[in-house]
Amino acid sequence: MRTLIKILAILAIAALTSQVMAQETRTVEVNGVTLHYVDEGQGKPVVFAPAALVDHRVWEPYR
Repeated sequence: MRTLIKILAILAIAALTSQVMAQETRTVEVNGVTLHYVDEGQGKPVVFAPAALVDHRVWEPYR
């Protein structure tokens, strides 16, 4: 059972990684730290800052 869970986890990570790679991400260095961002849409800029163990995909439902 643990092997099945590990395989499913690896497949899920692979699927999410391919979705992330489909988006054009850019980087900027600020105070010696490299930040990754996505520039899309029109209008005033909005900054979404995910915390802890998540990344920009957490905001996907709000695009």
